[in-house]
Amino acid sequence: MSFEPVESSPVDLDIAQDPPFEEERVRGVRLIVTDPEPFGGTAVGIHILEVFASEARAQGRPDVIARPETLDLLAGTATVRRQLDAQLPAADIVAGWQADLVVMPVCSSVFGTG
Repeated sequence: MSFEPVESSPVDLDIAQDPPFEEERVRGVRLIVTDPEPFGGTAVGIHILEVFASEARAQGRPDVIARPETLDLLAGTATVRRQLDAQLPAADIVAGWQADLVVMPVCSSVFGTG
């Protein structure tokens, strides 16, 4: 996997009228997945959220997540959001899941969900 910095200027589209930051330069990152097998999408997402949160705090906007309940629902818990809010490094957040990831395939086979 590789990462590339990108900049763009949002413009009106048929499917997105009056986008936020229209005509402004916004920075982002492009992820290039070269091998989907080892790609840990959830871990990458946590690292991206960490960067977004850091950038928001640097600009004086402490709440990078406009609707925290949505992130909580997507994550299945409020723990991830609370860890990001507490500025716990993404690597530590992801490392906290490792034991669960080892057990998950066993649980799936025992309960017939995998």
